[in-house]
Amino acid sequence: SLGQERNALLIQLEHRFYGESLPNGNVDTDNLKLLTVENALADLAGFIDWYTAEQGTTGKWFAFGGSYPGALSGWFRKAYPDHTAGSLSSSGVVNAINEFTAFDERVATAIGDECADNVRAVTAAFERAVVGEDATNATNADAKALFGCAADMWDEDYFYMLADSAAMADQYGSKFALCDTLGAMGSDATDATKMETFANFTNTYWGADFGSGCFYDSACLADKSKYEAGATDRSWRWQKCYQLAYFQPAPAEGSLRSSVVTMDYHYEQCMKVFGLAPPDVSNINDKFGAEKIQVDKVFFSDFSDDPWREASVVSNDDIPATSEFHLVQCDECGHCMDFSTPSDTEPAALTAERQAFEVKLDEWLEIA
Repeated sequence: SLGQERNALLIQLEHRFYGESLPNGNVDTDNLKLLTVENALADLAGFIDWYTAEQGTTGKWFAFGGSYPGALSGWFRKAYPDHTAGSLSSSGVVNAINEFTAFDERVATAIGDECADNVRAVTAAFERAVVGEDATNATNADAKALFGCAADMWDEDYFYMLADSAAMADQYGSKFALCDTLGAMGSDATDATKMETFANFTNTYWGADFGSGCFYDSACLADKSKYEAGATDRSWRWQKCYQLAYFQPAPAEGSLRSSVVTMDYHYEQCMKVFGLAPPDVSNINDKFGAEKIQVDKVFFSDFSDDPWREASVVSNDDIPATSEFHLVQCDECGHCMDFSTPSDTEPAALTAERQAFEVKLDEWLEIA
């Protein structure tokens, strides 16, 4: 509706190495060196230049992005400030964090103490079956089979997948579905019940191939012959290992995820899949400013339940007065929530944020 109301042309660009845009036609490790933030930003600028010249357009450009593309929309204003009138950076992860334990901690806070304890109980049940003192090859394989995972899948990969299933329920505004499902187990639930309940939730909510696909399987990620056209798994893992990190280990206290998910695991995965040592995130953060990015005419929006929140701008005090930060606070206010279709039943805080953005959108377009 924003575009229609302003008689705007909406163009969605495909990021290099995501989808059909494969430079040199492959995702080999040497070729993935072309997959960088800087090249992605140059692609955006190049497209604007090409389209403007090809079509002879005189209109103003405005960038929109959410999550990593939200970071790009903020970084784009830093790298190419003359190409757009402004941008919306929704849940934009402009702060590349190496040891991102705040991710898990934000989920625990968002879902509440009772639900967090239930997630921990489920994790503990899986730990006893997979890596516990009494675990056997059979109990390990049976636990993995609940998600269609191979018995030889790295245990660390498996527990990272389990953690992501729970975190994504919070991240995408469905924490009540997760918490209601786990709460219905009862305090006397057996380990088998806990594991089966969580597996059923995961397979139903995220799809039967959530755990068994390539995304969480290091051995599969390392085998470029298993790449499927359009898949994002190998490309996103490359960006994390090469520049951005955002590694999510278990916090030292109160962790929802298994303690086997360590920084060493993330580093080992980068080495196994790409032969890469961990990235120095100070390079990207020094270049663009991280959460204190000094950039003009960017509307940074974030949401109270979003696990990625601490990787974003966190305060108006940290950015210039010519940009704005808005934190939307409400239950199930998750990742990039303002990219959803407006609704009469949406939280009032979200509606207020949308209205604040529209004011800035029109102001920045007017003065550009």
